[in-house]
Amino acid sequence: MKRNDPPADAVSPVKPRSAEDARPPAAPRELTRSRHSERWFEINDEKWVARPSGKGAWGTGSYGLGLVDAVHFCRAEDPHAPVAEALLPHGRFDALYDEELAHLLAGAVLISSRTDG
Repeated sequence: MKRNDPPADAVSPVKPRSAEDARPPAAPRELTRSRHSERWFEINDEKWVARPSGKGAWGTGSYGLGLVDAVHFCRAEDPHAPVAEALLPHGRFDALYDEELAHLLAGAVLISSRTDG
């Protein structure tokens, strides 16, 4: 063995690609829907509606993407006009307490209102 040669056990042979390695990856599975379509809660005598409104994946790296749910917040007097949106780890919405919804709303991004004209 020469001085700069690596030890024999450090060299691994290159494994040829098999037909299994050449197959395209499986299609992504659809994320499960939240059991509850919406949650009503109150902050300082103002009633709010929180509703899951979308889902996706975020991040990079070898451990895969983190799944997230988008949550829209609407005032109870206009429950179909979202005023804010927040991201939440996928699957957490159903287990949130009202206080946690209030905290999530406090950090949510405001949705700009659109006006015609």
